[in-house]
Amino acid sequence: MKTTVNLEKASKILRDQVKLFKEKNWSPSSPHKGLIEDVILGNHLTYRYILFTALLAKTANPSVNPLALQAGSKLGGAYDARSLCHKVVLPLERELLDGRLGRSNEPFLNKPARFKELSIHNAVRRGRDQETLKNLISILNGLRNKSDALKALNDAIYFVFQRGNYDIDDLLSRPPESAKIDDIISFGRKFIATSCEGETCALIAGTALYLIATAYHKDANVLVHPVNQSGASSREVLDIDVYSGENLVWTAEVKDKAFARQDVDHAISKAIKAKVCSLIFITGPHATHQMNIPDVEAEWAAKGVSIHFMDIISLLKFATIIKKEASLEDFIKIIFSFSKSARTNDKVFKHLKSCL
Repeated sequence: MKTTVNLEKASKILRDQVKLFKEKNWSPSSPHKGLIEDVILGNHLTYRYILFTALLAKTANPSVNPLALQAGSKLGGAYDARSLCHKVVLPLERELLDGRLGRSNEPFLNKPARFKELSIHNAVRRGRDQETLKNLISILNGLRNKSDALKALNDAIYFVFQRGNYDIDDLLSRPPESAKIDDIISFGRKFIATSCEGETCALIAGTALYLIATAYHKDANVLVHPVNQSGASSREVLDIDVYSGENLVWTAEVKDKAFARQDVDHAISKAIKAKVCSLIFITGPHATHQMNIPDVEAEWAAKGVSIHFMDIISLLKFATIIKKEASLEDFIKIIFSFSKSARTNDKVFKHLKSCL
């Protein structure tokens, strides 16, 4: 028999604990505070929501097995974590937490939350994500009763408030509704001045290609993939892929650091493997190389492959000419959307705020 969580009770608990935190500003005190900090301040959005939801569930109903993700799990104490998250955590995140968990519309639709329960055997990328999953399981396995869960929930609330304010609407109230093209270019220059490991350049490039693509294709779909995670998606070709329906129309590699001929050839080989004979190679302000670009373009053209090198500001200028009705507000909204899908580091959003 599945275990239920009273949603009204859970909502009251979260409201009360956030209110207490704001009044008393307590410090972390649970035995798992280090691991909770790692998950809440880490970059894995889905595990962040899973942890917060599980802690709230266990506090509201000690019979809950916090490792369960679905009521259909065979674990004793299985419950419907998605409903609790969707109906309680998400609306209160916006109301009480300023969107600091990540402002996801439906985090339990993401792959890591589609399993019936948490397990170290769940499919996850090796490295940092795998370590986060282990930490998440360790935290939840250590909850013996309501008292443990409440202490851990309070620690989670503490660390959530250490995260940046992700309320993009507040930021967008500052720019004018109809900004000039020069404002977008000026913002773009300021934003990419700090590389953030190439993430700012990728976001500007993706946004520029989105403006261009939507001007030519009504069904355009632009995918900005996570930086430094090549091949993370089965649909990924290069750093940015542009589709019209199911057809890949453009693909682009973005470099904002030193790169060599082998990096160019590798990008071309991936494009050819995807049956694309043309690609864009976008360079940021921190990119350097020792190649003769016209020679590289001519060499590959002789082989039937068209590669176009373009610096990021030239691409941005072209995009604003093609989509001249776009405002700075539109531009920021697109960047923010891509920052979530590309799972950018928190420091990118902080930098975005400082630029605005």
